[in-house]
Amino acid sequence: MVKVKASNIVVNESYFSNNLLAPGNFSLKPELSRSISKNKENGLFAVELKLSIKNTPENPFPIDVLIRLSGIFDFSEGTEEEIIEYLNHQGTDLVYPYMRAYVANLTALSMIPAIQLPQLTAFESFKNDKN
Repeated sequence: MVKVKASNIVVNESYFSNNLLAPGNFSLKPELSRSISKNKENGLFAVELKLSIKNTPENPFPIDVLIRLSGIFDFSEGTEEEIIEYLNHQGTDLVYPYMRAYVANLTALSMIPAIQLPQLTAFESFKNDKN
């Protein structure tokens, strides 16, 4: 069993570019990836989610977005294997809503229609991930 002593959400990188496309109907095709790491110096674990939305010739989109957002976790109990399992599921599920909110706020504050990412669970999104 794991016990989280403390957690924090950090934006590692944020990039936004308006591609100045004419108004129209666009298809949102976000790319989402995840990595889990441990800082050997302080023992903290991190779940990093990376979101990329790109304008491509095959899929035109009015903006480019790149966001790397991490949940930093300090555990008081649990083996490393239990902690990794926790981060693969519950940890990821705790971080993703912050990514959704960040994207919605970033786009709304950029004076374009807010982008609402779909609600997802780690189980659905990363079931083939061998993290």
